Amino acid sequence: MGALIHAALEKYSLRHPQSPDVHETPDRIGCWRRCPHSQTQKMPATELTVTSAGKLAGKEMLIPTGQEGAHFAHIQDWLTAQLKAKKAVKDVSTQVLVKGIKQWAAYEEKAGSKTVRTVFKIT
Repeated sequence: MGALIHAALEKYSLRHPQSPDVHETPDRIGCWRRCPHSQTQKMPATELTVTSAGKLAGKEMLIPTGQEGAHFAHIQDWLTAQLKAKKAVKDVSTQVLVKGIKQWAAYEEKAGSKTVRTVFKIT
């Protein structure tokens, strides 16, 4: 099965000019995403403490308070740890805006009767 997927990606993928040995395909907005059979792209992430500032264009506006938390080499490190601990984590990155941050990831999880939101700045 993996060989069939790899062969299809080989046939229909483009070669990125800076790394011609890695299969990459442009997604719908023109960014490059890596083939699942290649190395993962590094996305260092820093946990942020944020406060809500209401809604803007149907999304919740979050403002960083300046305090940064744990630093991860890749956002997947935190997510894997949560899933191994059997915590149900939901990606809500498209439902929030973070002021002053160009790229972020936001996750929600239940802790008793409360919903805990964790926001990361991706650098």
